[in-house]
Amino acid sequence: MERGLSTTLEPRGAGGLDVGVLAHVLVVAVEEFARLTLERPAEYPKERLVSALAGLITV
Repeated sequence: MERGLSTTLEPRGAGGLDVGVLAHVLVVAVEEFARLTLERPAEYPKERLVSALAGLITV
């Protein structure tokens, strides 16, 4: 995941970010999104969480 993040971030001028830490942040976000989808599906439908994750990745 770190290599993928580096490849994505460098052309956007964000190559100085700590991709190791960022990779962990994304893993935690995905785990939390999975938990919310299973525990409260009406409040957190899959589409809502996929959209939020896509927004995080483009930052």
